[in-house]
Amino acid sequence: MKNSVWLFAGLLGIFFSTGNTSPFKSGNVELSGSGSFSSSSPEDGPARNTTTLEPSLSFYVSPNFYIGPSLQYQRVSKGDASQSATIIAANAGFLLDTRDPTSATPYVGAALGAISGAYDNGYDIVSISGTMLSFFWG
Repeated sequence: MKNSVWLFAGLLGIFFSTGNTSPFKSGNVELSGSGSFSSSSPEDGPARNTTTLEPSLSFYVSPNFYIGPSLQYQRVSKGDASQSATIIAANAGFLLDTRDPTSATPYVGAALGAISGAYDNGYDIVSISGTMLSFFWG
């Protein structure tokens, strides 16, 4: 690769507390997400650019249980071709162990969303749409 540029910005979590001592109590709100941009140029071809944005919002409706919306957007382009996808989802999750909020907290959850995307090869545009059900843990 001749040139490469990488940029990553992460927002690990900002809590808006209602006076509770733990950020995982009911009534609190968490804004989180991530974003990235990368560009690479081979010596004999066009650059490949990738942009990703993933913001989310969590409302704690009871201790350790949250619900909220999320958005995922990704666009990849190379020369005349490009593809993009957007997912809008509703998330629900449960934090398994919140005794120490300064350390990593294990969690499980699920998301149900709508997917919309397009592929443009420079001649034709193909659109896609559908639904998504995903499960996550960490």
